Amino acid sequence: MFYKIKKGNESGVKWQIDTMKINPIIIRVEREDDPTIKEKYEHSLYFPNCIWGYDVSDVQEVNNILDKLIDKHKIK
Repeated sequence: MFYKIKKGNESGVKWQIDTMKINPIIIRVEREDDPTIKEKYEHSLYFPNCIWGYDVSDVQEVNNILDKLIDKHKIK
């Protein structure tokens, strides 16, 4: 996860992680069967001054948020 847009699909939910601005990291999810069901979350970095990229705690938090959003919007 480093200065780009990552996209994927899981359980009928399209997701996107946008790290182009570096801070905040923007997480978007959208249901495939109903594009009106979507959500956006902005994660402000816990450690914005890391030299070699994102701190492991920030990466872990983004993954946790993404998992929760996918669970919330997945097709049941």
